[in-house]
Order: sequence, then structure tokens, then C-alpha cells
Amino acid sequence: MEHDDDRFFSGASRGDYLDALTAHAGLGSVVALEGDSGSGVSTLLGHTVMALLGDMEIVRIDGAAEHNALPDKLRETLADSRILVVVDNSEDLLDEAIATMAALKQKLGARLGYLFGGLPGTVEKLKGADLALDDVLDLPSLVADDIQDFAWFVLGLELDEAQAERLRHDSDGNIARLIELLSNGEVGAPGDDV
Repeated sequence: MEHDDDRFFSGASRGDYLDALTAHAGLGSVVALEGDSGSGVSTLLGHTVMALLGDMEIVRIDGAAEHNALPDKLRETLADSRILVVVDNSEDLLDEAIATMAALKQKLGARLGYLFGGLPGTVEKLKGADLALDDVLDLPSLVADDIQDFAWFVLGLELDEAQAERLRHDSDGNIARLIELLSNGEVGAPGDDV
């Protein structure tokens, strides 16, 4: 079975989340998107960046990587335009980096927006560093209906309700785990119970 791990799945409200993130970015908002590991937070952030290319300057940061150059990058970019900073793995950001981001937001207002994506607990970390959030989005796990839609629209597989429920159970509603199960052919026979 061939598939693209980065292919966007708009079901399970993922399309609504994409719309919300792009709208917030246009307003220069500060937004946090949380989800369990493998739930699609990084993919959703990536699709948000793609949707906004050409509309504003975008800086992508991995919270787990070195990010000492952020203030210089922002100064260079803000000379001419608005900027959106997209931070993946935000739970790994240093408190000093968050404090710098908060200070820059206070000075630049709507010219600077942030989209933070990370594991549960990211919101508390950001608030603990006194960064004011305009919105918090929690990315839900997939339910059996979402899994049927995902299998059909993304991978071209037709699942019955029992197969979808078994996969929901085995994947805990996690897209990354679901793709792994489907790739390994662990669909189960039609009508199999969990």
C-alpha cells in the first residue's frame, strides 16, 4: 500500500482547524494547538504554513532545536512586512525564548502572530511564561467514523464499522499509529469485533 504520510486529512474537524489557524494568523493572533503525539499537530501546522505562503512572512521554529537567532530573524523580516512565527514542539521551548516572544508581541502588536503546536501541557507552559493566548485549540483523536473517512479519502480503502472500530481501538484514535496499522495490513476481516 502506498500513501503520503504528510497528506492532509480534513476530516475529524482538521479542515476547520486549518481554517481557524489561517484566520488567526491573518489577525496576528497568538494561538496554541495541542494534541497527543502522532495526532497530526505538525502536519496541521505545515499545511497552515503552505496555505499562508505569499500572504505574509513566515518563520518556522522547532521548539526542540536551537533558536537563539529568532530576535535577529524577526528584526530583519519586520522591516518590510508582517510576520507569523510557527513553532512546532512548543513544549520544548525555553522559558527565556517564550519571554522574548511575549515582549516582541507587546511591541509589535498585530504585525506579529504566533502559532504554537505541541503536546498536551504546551498551553500551561506558554501561560506560565506570561504569554497571552488569543485562542487554544485541542486536536481531537479520531473516532471510528473519522477512521472510515480517512481510509477511504486518503488511502482508498473501504472499511466496515467493525474494522473501523477495531482500528480506532488499536490506534487510540492517533493518525500516525493508524497509518502504521493500515500500512502493515492490520485491517482485520470485515465484521471483526474489537
